[in-house]
Amino acid sequence: MANALLGGLWAIVVVAVVVGVVATVTHSGKKAGDDFTVPGEASIATSGKSVESLCAPTLYKESCEKTLSQATNGTENPKEVFHSVAKVALESVKTAVEQSKTIGEAKASDSMTESAREDCKKLLEDAVDDLRGMLEMAGGDIKVLISRSDDLETWLTGVMTFMDTCIDGFVDEKLKADMHTVLRNATELSSNALAITNSLGGIRETSRRSTTAGSTRSRTRCTCTPGASSSATASSPAPLTSSSATRRRCSRTASSSRGGPWTTSRTR
Repeated sequence: MANALLGGLWAIVVVAVVVGVVATVTHSGKKAGDDFTVPGEASIATSGKSVESLCAPTLYKESCEKTLSQATNGTENPKEVFHSVAKVALESVKTAVEQSKTIGEAKASDSMTESAREDCKKLLEDAVDDLRGMLEMAGGDIKVLISRSDDLETWLTGVMTFMDTCIDGFVDEKLKADMHTVLRNATELSSNALAITNSLGGIRETSRRSTTAGSTRSRTRCTCTPGASSSATASSPAPLTSSSATRRRCSRTASSSRGGPWTTSRTR
């Protein structure tokens, strides 16, 4: 159940990331998520309650909830969600690389402006490569993506660094402001995705600890006859009462490290 939950949540994280990247270079003035559709047969969805819970740890809750709600619509299969959204994101970012060339085009004769434009173009292309690399890394398996959470966090941090670097590259204050406006939604959504990723890392760690604790409890659980403590362990004998001069028996029901059931008994 833990894997299914994490798989679904990680799929939503990817939705946040790719929608944010797509929003990075649009010039329509619409907020990320407006009129966002996913071509193909696979439907993308999650419940409003799930979206609200997922966006809880983010800095930009409104944009997180709005974008994820509009980008989702029915399937509970995280693999379908991930691949459907990632595929359309790849195509959208490729198109966006061309659209970004219009920013500062009127001042292309200025060497510094042209250099900034070229840098942004290259950084967008790097984003495309990173997203493609994520798909290849996952290999069609959400569990693989979950196991590489550190890589995902590094990628998200890189996306945010790319946007800051792109904006800072423009010396002209108006062009800098224009690029900042274009990247605003993507900045917010990437920040949200990173916050979600960090919180999921905590959930995964908690799940791991819980599993370990459960395994330990299985090894130490024992069923005792009246008079003996039910918390007895091999290293810590069960306390015996004054009436325990007679024989007491405690049988362990867990499996030994060799995989077979075993029992022990104590006699006073």
